[in-house]
Amino acid sequence: MAWDYTPYEISLIAQNKAEIEKSDIKKVIIGAYYTEAFARHKRLPKLNKVLKDIDKPAKNTISKGDMVLRALAREKGINI
Repeated sequence: MAWDYTPYEISLIAQNKAEIEKSDIKKVIIGAYYTEAFARHKRLPKLNKVLKDIDKPAKNTISKGDMVLRALAREKGINI
């Protein structure tokens, strides 16, 4: 059950799940790339160019509510 884990453990599980899904997406893209490469004789872009956007870290957007909570926590002396 979810309450058997600490928030840190839940975040680790979520990060691992995201990495697994990213790996699965890469596998599908690579398979499609090579399938298309064999299907045509025209020149394709390099595979690294196709996959480079997947490895970019996602931008962390902080909502206004989160900024307010962080400001309140700083006032209380809590480091987030």
